[in-house]
Amino acid sequence: MQRAETEPTAAEAVYECLFEDLRWDHACDERDSYLAGLIHRLGLPLAPMERRILDEISASREARPRAGSAYRARRQEATEASLDDLVRGVATGGQERAHALAELGRRGEHRVLDLAEEICRDNPPAGVPGMSQALDHLGSAAVPRARVWSVGGSPTLARLGIRVLAEHGDTGDVGTLHAALNGYVAGGDWCAAETPARGLGRIGAPDAVGDLMAAWEATPHSLARPNFLQALVGCRAPWAEACAEEGLFDCQEEVQILACATAPDSVGVRQRLREIARDPLVPQAHEAADARLQLLSEPCPTD
Repeated sequence: MQRAETEPTAAEAVYECLFEDLRWDHACDERDSYLAGLIHRLGLPLAPMERRILDEISASREARPRAGSAYRARRQEATEASLDDLVRGVATGGQERAHALAELGRRGEHRVLDLAEEICRDNPPAGVPGMSQALDHLGSAAVPRARVWSVGGSPTLARLGIRVLAEHGDTGDVGTLHAALNGYVAGGDWCAAETPARGLGRIGAPDAVGDLMAAWEATPHSLARPNFLQALVGCRAPWAEACAEEGLFDCQEEVQILACATAPDSVGVRQRLREIARDPLVPQAHEAADARLQLLSEPCPTD
């Protein structure tokens, strides 16, 4: 955004992003506030885009999935089911399996670990809904088995293992998480790369800083950027503050929220915080910017 005002082809690029929708992940990657800011800074006419934007908003609202009463009823049934009924529900498959697995995990049933090995070995990650939630409920109790899964065998089990280690592992798991990050990035699997990055930042892994920085700079998936930035901050990367300052201009609201809290204090940062605080398209970042500005009561250091 900062460079756009001096780029001769900026207007053409903005229109292309608006009309062609070049997002890597159409379901998650945000562009609305970012593009609106560019339109304002460049003084672009609104007439060519008004009709197109309204049509896109209308289509998006119509396509948005809604949780129905049947879904809520199945979830309620799972919370009231006996252990045997839940095990039968897992065998049934579909949404009943998902609710049964999540409920087994919530109850702390370690048999979830055996079920994971039985069900996930020959299924893709998306084919076992409810398993990730079940393992999340088990927490650190799943770590020993996750360490086994993460280093071989089924790709689905490996991905589940990395997820558990990212959330509950310790310094002994840094090497596994680092290798997973590099593998996912090399394969262009940016959604998966978010998970080990999050774990590396939580644990603190200075040896991974270079690869985390490369991922931050290279990813086309803007929803992955909050995890990469958080990891850089958590690992105390020497350039984390510079990335946070860049993040104030990011297209993804989650990045802006984190950047509001972690960017170094300067005249330019305070100016950008005030801009975010006035932006109605990023309400959560708006609140984060307001909160940071309230903390910056001391005289501003010079840039």
